Amino acid sequence: MLGHNVVIYLAWPALIAVAAFAWWKGDRPVRLSGAMFLISSIIAWLIDHTLSREAGAVPMLINDGLLAFGFLAVALRYASLWLAAVMLLQGVQFSLHAYYFVIEKPHDLFYGWVNNLDTYGLMACLLGGGIVAMRRRVAARRKAEAQTTPAAP
Repeated sequence: MLGHNVVIYLAWPALIAVAAFAWWKGDRPVRLSGAMFLISSIIAWLIDHTLSREAGAVPMLINDGLLAFGFLAVALRYASLWLAAVMLLQGVQFSLHAYYFVIEKPHDLFYGWVNNLDTYGLMACLLGGGIVAMRRRVAARRKAEAQTTPAAP
């Protein structure tokens, strides 16, 4: 499945780039969310590559649940639209894993598509949050400069 491999090979560089951008240009909620997402992704990778699918199901649910609660805490502290979207997308991710776990269904193509699209959606929201934070900072700097610059006679 070449298409599936391409998605996986693009996911990690994209995830690292988004997390780096969030840390570099984002404000506090973007940095927290980016760091949580990157750490959770690394934990998910470790679970996926060290445990069997059956043994890794519960740790994966715990990892997703902890990330969802982390996003909830950040969203409650710093309310914004992009945080609401991140929280909802993480809820989709948790529900997907819980559904497949409860009915004991093996992961199929639908699972892969939803999982990957949800992950890219989370990255897009984090990127959007970073861009919004960067633009706000630039606008605040320009406003401060305009207030300190003396008016021309």
